[in-house]
Amino acid sequence: MKVTRKQHFLHAALFWTAIGFALGFFGFKWVWLGFDLQWAVGWLSVCTLLGLVKGEFAIGKAARKSIARIQGLPETSPFYRVFTRGQWMVVFGMMFLGMVIRHLHIEKAYRGLVLATVGVALLWASRYFWKMACCRNR
Repeated sequence: MKVTRKQHFLHAALFWTAIGFALGFFGFKWVWLGFDLQWAVGWLSVCTLLGLVKGEFAIGKAARKSIARIQGLPETSPFYRVFTRGQWMVVFGMMFLGMVIRHLHIEKAYRGLVLATVGVALLWASRYFWKMACCRNR
C-alpha cells in the first residue's frame, strides 16, 4: 500500500505518540505504586526531566533526520518506508529488550523508571512529526 509523505508524517506521529503514551502510562503507574509518595514524586520528576532532555537531543535528532528523509521520498511510497530498515530494527530490538528485562524479574517500580523516561522522550519528540502532519502543506 502506497501512502503520501503527509501520511508518513501522520503515521510516524501516531506511532511515536501511541508507544510513548503506553510506555509513559505504565512507567508512571509502576513508579507511583512502587515507591513511597515522596520518592515517587521525586523519581517521576527526574524521569520527566530526563525524558524531555532525551526527547529533545537524542530522539528529537532522530525525528528530524527521519523528517528530512521522508521529505526526500517520492510523493507516494510504500507504508513501511515511514522508517528505515535500521529504525525498524531498533523498534524490534527495543521490544525484544523489553521482553528480556521483563523475564529477568526486575521489580516493576525500577522498570517503570526506564519506561517513564522513554515514554516522555517519545511523546516530546513526536511533536516534530505532528507539526509536519498537521501544520505543513507537504
